[in-house]
Formats: sequence, C-alpha cells, structure tokens
Amino acid sequence: MELPNDTLFIEVKDFHAPDDYNFKTAVTDDEQGQRRERVNHLRDVLVHKFRDTWLYRWSERAAGTPNKPVHYLCVLSLDNGLLGTVRKELRQALPAGSAGPRWQRELATACEVLNLQRWNSVFPGWPLNRY
Repeated sequence: MELPNDTLFIEVKDFHAPDDYNFKTAVTDDEQGQRRERVNHLRDVLVHKFRDTWLYRWSERAAGTPNKPVHYLCVLSLDNGLLGTVRKELRQALPAGSAGPRWQRELATACEVLNLQRWNSVFPGWPLNRY
C-alpha cells in the first residue's frame, strides 16, 4: 500500500490450525520442538517474502523517485501470547531498523505482527473481517 509518506507491506496469514504453532502450550518436549520448528519456518517464509517484495519494489521504482520508509505489517491468526515472540524474531531476522554501521539505509522502518483483533484495534479505519 502506497501512502503519501510511507509504504506498507501487508502480509495476511490465516492458518487452519493456529494452535499447531503455539509451542508455549505444548505438553511434551517433542510436541514443543515440532511447534517451534513451525514457528521458525513461518518466520523464515515471512523474511523471504518481505525481502523479495522489497527487492521488486526497489527495482520497479523510477529514477528520482524519493525513498519512503517501509513498514512491514503481518496479520497472523495466532494467539496473543505468541505474537510478541514472532515479532521479536522477525524484527531481528529482517532486520528492521538500523542493521549496522555499514548499512546506509533501513530495509524496514518498522515491523509489527498482529492478529485480527489487534489489527482492528490499532487500525480502526481499515477494518479486517474473516469470511
């Protein structure tokens, strides 16, 4: 989504079994490991999708077009307790914000991970509904 001063990359994932990702509620160590692997895979997929989208948008931009900050918003059908973990790991993996002294610009200014309820609370003017 192109706004006057920002670019929003919005990713929406509606899982058929969101509890399969919640390693915090796993009963056994094996179950916890399997669920943790699913979260790791999800994070890796989101990182690759963001980077691919960023690269394509960068290459499509006409010469002289000003750079706008990119905000990555992920709407996932996950439990509130898991959103913070995914957000922290995703921000680190992208990376969001300053990546180090050699980088001259940020890939993403911000990265937020929300579920449907949080999205509608934070962005009441852009309501989402599940069909």
